[in-house]
Amino acid sequence: MSVVSGQLLVVSCQWSVVSCQLSVVSCQLSVVSCQLSVVSCQLSVVSCQLSVVSCQFLVLTLSR
Repeated sequence: MSVVSGQLLVVSCQWSVVSCQLSVVSCQLSVVSCQLSVVSCQLSVVSCQLSVVSCQFLVLTLSR
């Protein structure tokens, strides 16, 4: 094997490692994005519940 082909093999291997690391980072970002979506959804549910309570309070107040 010549020196040039050996160096190309090393570069190819390094690129594979970098590509793999980028895939891992992309996966981690997807997990974070998913967690943020879950938190956002939970906050929306809480907001909706507060709106329901507020509406019920308003109805009770007006019915007096």
